[in-house]
Amino acid sequence: MVLSASGNRPVDLDIDAWCLKRTLQQRLVGISSPSPTCEASFDRAYPTNFKALQLGDMFVFPKGLVHYQSNVNAKNPATAISAFGSANAGTVSVPSTVFATGIDDNILAKAFKTDIGTIQKIKAGLAVKG
Repeated sequence: MVLSASGNRPVDLDIDAWCLKRTLQQRLVGISSPSPTCEASFDRAYPTNFKALQLGDMFVFPKGLVHYQSNVNAKNPATAISAFGSANAGTVSVPSTVFATGIDDNILAKAFKTDIGTIQKIKAGLAVKG
């Protein structure tokens, strides 16, 4: 991801692998893909929040939501271009609630460089006890 407009700072993002983004503090984050192998979502539990990006598509993440984008075809490198809704964009570390957002266990395992069993143990440990 490269941001080159005045007031923005360059940010490198390799989405040949899975990438779990942090919660962003600006109004909007947009991602556009010139490659047809990207997907983006901020909560896969709701189908309207998921998009398989085709060439030229754009996906906008609302402020404050944990989101991710990934390359669904590892054999084809993917490129994504993003822009922040603020010239002073900042990030906040992902809270433990990321494990309750409905993001697929495979994506979380790859994003955190672990296995699915570990992700499921983390989810179980964070589950609300009723």
